[in-house]
Amino acid sequence: MYIKNILGENEKILLVIKYSRIRYLKLFFTFKFRDFMEKWFHEMACTNKRIISKIGIFDVQTKEILLRQIETVSIEQDFWGRVFGYGRLQFTGTGNSSMTLTWVRNVQDIKRKIDEILSNEHGPMHETFPSES
Repeated sequence: MYIKNILGENEKILLVIKYSRIRYLKLFFTFKFRDFMEKWFHEMACTNKRIISKIGIFDVQTKEILLRQIETVSIEQDFWGRVFGYGRLQFTGTGNSSMTLTWVRNVQDIKRKIDEILSNEHGPMHETFPSES
């Protein structure tokens, strides 16, 4: 696994994110061999420091966003995504940083787990206001 080989010191994988099997069927039936091979060799994971996506076997493209930079995590699902449990995860971070993972299997469960990881990383997400006297 590529991602295991690039982990930094004291970094560990907390969550492996998988492609929906529907994506493989779609690629197989549309005979997009290059796309099929790229997606077959796609790795997505959440470590204790970042979200990482690696696509390809010959032409490798990696994307990552640090957990401390993530401000929002959102889901996009069309009708078929709701039926078959897949969708897109959009990470929006500080500045202009963003990252999208497509065809994510069990996207709502993955988002919930990432939200838990982020809340542990960032601490409580609420402010305490002094009471009025």
